[in-house]
Amino acid sequence: MRLRFSRSSALGVANVATAAPNPADLEAELVCPTCHTTLDQSDAPVARRMKQIIRQRISEGASEQQIKDELVAQFGEGVLATPP
Repeated sequence: MRLRFSRSSALGVANVATAAPNPADLEAELVCPTCHTTLDQSDAPVARRMKQIIRQRISEGASEQQIKDELVAQFGEGVLATPP
């Protein structure tokens, strides 16, 4: 038995997009480098800046892992709520 797929059905599978990261999820997984609480609990200036970066990068299409990697590169591994 031979299975046949149309070109359009194959393209439909390839075009499945991943959902954009949720800013609230990222804010709960990242820590403010000055007050050492998660971003969702912090109102420190650096935490507000990190939240702004998260929203900007999401709007630019960055993945959750890309955003985390960029924030770690900028602020150090201490910003991860759960170390690797």
